[in-house]
This record gives sequence, structure tokens and C-alpha cells, in this order.
Amino acid sequence: MTTRNDPPVAAETDRASAPENVLWQHAAFCRLGLPVAPGQEAWRREGSDAALRISPGTAGETLPDGPGLRLLLSFLCDSALRAGSPTVALGADAAALAARMGLSEGAAAPLAEQAERMLTARIVVSVDDGPELSVLDARSRPRGGTWPASVKLNARFLASLGENAVALDRGILRALSASAEAMDAHAWTREVLARTGEDGTFTAPWADLMARFGAPGVDAAGFREAFESALRLVFEADLSIELAVDDDGVSVRRARPAAPEPVAAEPPAPVEAPEPPPVPAPPRPQEDRPRDEPRAREEHPRDERPREDRPRDERPREAREERPREDRPREERSREDRPRDERPREERYRDDRPRDDRVRDERRPRRDDQPDQGAVDQINDDMIRLRSHLTGLPQVVWLRRGHGDENILVGVTPGARLDTDRLTILMVEPIIMQVSGGLGQSDFERVSAWVMANRDLIDDFWEGGIASAEEVNRRVRKAPGPSFR
Repeated sequence: MTTRNDPPVAAETDRASAPENVLWQHAAFCRLGLPVAPGQEAWRREGSDAALRISPGTAGETLPDGPGLRLLLSFLCDSALRAGSPTVALGADAAALAARMGLSEGAAAPLAEQAERMLTARIVVSVDDGPELSVLDARSRPRGGTWPASVKLNARFLASLGENAVALDRGILRALSASAEAMDAHAWTREVLARTGEDGTFTAPWADLMARFGAPGVDAAGFREAFESALRLVFEADLSIELAVDDDGVSVRRARPAAPEPVAAEPPAPVEAPEPPPVPAPPRPQEDRPRDEPRAREEHPRDERPREDRPRDERPREAREERPREDRPREERSREDRPRDERPREERYRDDRPRDDRVRDERRPRRDDQPDQGAVDQINDDMIRLRSHLTGLPQVVWLRRGHGDENILVGVTPGARLDTDRLTILMVEPIIMQVSGGLGQSDFERVSAWVMANRDLIDDFWEGGIASAEEVNRRVRKAPGPSFR
């Protein structure tokens, strides 16, 4: 009797040495959705470029499902591809497996249940009109319900994995592990971007997405709502992508890097002119009065009486002689002349503008078509400017310190200058509302979504808990896609 040995599979160097945050997955599990709820009937999904079938080992057995199934499959594929071996060690028990997968102790029990379902089921995939391949080697299935120390992948499936490996993000998958639909959406975005290229945009119509990821019995409107919710979670967790959602479908591309700040050329050093020789002061004319006689001041006589004894001008204000602004009593000054802290909160943005912006507003024509450069600008100790490519909004966002004010405010302008004539002020609490300005409904909804996604950042900056623009740049999140609500 001869024993068949599987041919050795060499691990590819670049994949075996990939960073720990990379988790290799087969493209078939990225192009098609897996079960999100337990069931006992065969699960089948088909697309133009992949097919997936999961059937119970015996009638009445429950199929694997949910986040646990997705984590297990990605663990098996990643471990086998990195080691170049179809045999993957699971450990002494479910707790040991959870530790190897970087999960908490509380995940051991549900992980053990999903592993038992997966090992007894039959999972078959195919990609690009290729043959159907069983994921697990039937000889490695456990006998008698005992915990297997290792499992073995089908050798042909492992070869297909080497040709169709997709790099997922381990940290993002864990962050999305409460939602099986969001884990599928993350795998889908990474797979289509791997095929599209660095600068390409991939667009999928709703009908195709529903065929790939729709749950049985869900209509088109219900699927779209669920898939948009999943994409929103992915968008918040994955800062490397950009999404656009409309009635035609979903478009995804890689996030564009921030444009570097232009380096201004240093002006030439000024040539210092020689100092002119000192001019001698003209001789003072002789005075006819004695030296010790005080000089008269008839032009501006000084009233030596106490202030309360001086006569008051009882004439109406309109009839009084206009006095210099700085000599007027405080209550007579116009609102523009008051100290900044006495003005309404909506007007404080005007005084906090950069000096160059104020000069440009008064002396130069508007050029809102000029592209924004940079990311977060520290205008002064009280204000920062967040440009469009960082927030994902077409507008520019302004955050300022609250200095004890109760109502948290956010400023929005269409361009990079703080033009108060075109400034919109949003009050964050108790609900997001426009205090001043004129954002349209669609713009207001998208800015509101950005505010909700960045509430912790806005609150911390308002209360003075953030000291630098670098921290803001690190913590800020992009706005959801145009149709996200």
C-alpha cells in the first residue's frame, strides 16, 4: 500500500515576510458574501468572477456563519500562505487558538462552536471560471468530536490561494468584528482596489452587489440600507480609501495623499544703506520770559477740578462734538470697537482670522477656485483650519477654543480664507443646527455627518485638551460619502 504525499508548496518571500497587520485572504471570500446567520440549508453565492458553496456535512447540521467564520478562514489562509504548508496548527484548545488569532479569552467559546461547524461543513470555491476547489482536505476533518490540534487545507486550494491572495488589514477586521457585513465590505474594497491599481476607481452597480452580498429574502431597498451601513463602518475604520455612493452604485478608490505645502523662496537679504551722519539740532531761540516762569498752555487748558465736580454736557448725543474713538466712554463705542470677548460668539471668527486673510478680503478679488494646500493650519493659539482633502468635505472647517462658553461652535467656509461674509456657524449641542450662514440641505447633512464622526476631536479642541495641529491631523476622520445620512 502506497501513501500519497502532497507536493511541497513554497512560501513566497514577500508574503511570508509581510507586516503583521497584513492578513492574507483568498479572493473568492472577498468577492462574495459569507453567511451572516446560522442556517441548515446549503449556502450559494455566484458572481461573474467567483462562486462559493457551503453545505452541511450531514443533514440537519448548522452551517458556520458570522464574524467567527470570517476570522477563521482568514487565519487559515494567512497561516498556510506564510508558512508555505497546507497544515495549520490550531493549538491545544479553543483558548489557545483565540490567543494565536489575537482575540480575547471571551472569544474562545463562540470560536470553538464556529470551528466545529466549519470543519464538519464542505466549503467549495472557484474563481475566474476555474474548477471548484474544496477548501479543507477531507482527511483532516476531526473524528469523534475531539478538538483537532491542526487542520489541513486542500493542496489545490492552497495553490489557488497563492495566485489569488488579497491583503486585508488585521486591525481593521478586528475593529469590524461586531458586524459580519462590514467585514465582507472591507474585504470587497481591498480586493477590487488590488485589481484596479493605484490611481483607478472601481464602480459596482447595486444589482451586482446584491447578487454578491445580499442576504436571502431581503429586497433591494433593504439590502442597500444594510450595505451602506456596512460601508459607513468601513469608511470610518479604513483611512486609506475613499467611497462615493449614489443611485447607480458604489465607487471606491484609494485616498489621495495630501498635497505638500509649497516651499516659499526666501527673499534676498536687503542691502543695508550706510547711515547718514547725524544732523545737528538747530539752536533754540532765546525766550523773553524768565527761566523759572512756567509755560502757558492756552491751547489746551487743563481742568484741575475733580471729575465729579466738572460740569456735564447735557446736550443730546447728536449735538455733541465728535470725540476721538479712544476718548469715548466704553458704552458709546460701536460693537466693532469693543474687546473681542464682549462680541457675540458668531463674530469672534472675524478677529481670529490670519492677518493676511483679512488684507486679501479687502484688497484682492476672491479666487475660490485656487486649490487648497496643506492639511491642518495652526492659525493661532485659539483656532485651526482643516482643509478639504483631510476632512473629505468640499468646504473648509474651522475649529476654535471655547474659553468657557457653553455652546460648542464649528465654522465652515467655501474656501481656505475665513471670509466672514460667507462663513457658516454650526452649533453642535443639543443638536447640530446652523446659527448663521447658508449651507444647502445636502451640504448641511454631509457637514453634520462629519461633525458627528469627529465629536470627540471637536470637544477636546474646544475645551483646550488638544495642544497641537499634529494631534488634530492624527485624530481627524473623513466625512462619509455624499449619500451617507
